[in-house]
Amino acid sequence: MTALSSVAEVLVQERIPPRGGFNSRLTVSSLTTGLDIGVLMVVGPQVLQCSAFSLMVPVAFSICSLAALLSLGHMWFLTVQSWNCR
Repeated sequence: MTALSSVAEVLVQERIPPRGGFNSRLTVSSLTTGLDIGVLMVVGPQVLQCSAFSLMVPVAFSICSLAALLSLGHMWFLTVQSWNCR
């Protein structure tokens, strides 16, 4: 037989934002931004040279670059949000 308990007896743990969340998010966002910009600047011109062989390579690189920049924008949005919660 199972024991029944009321809902009032269940404790809900309060979510406390971690201290230093903004600093760690800012560090990760900055490093990721530098890495993304570095990849776009180094690999981008080389990908354009491949357009003579195949158009799929620049198209695939453009799609991946757009996805990386959208992800980067979301990361910076969360970083700015964590600034307000400091």
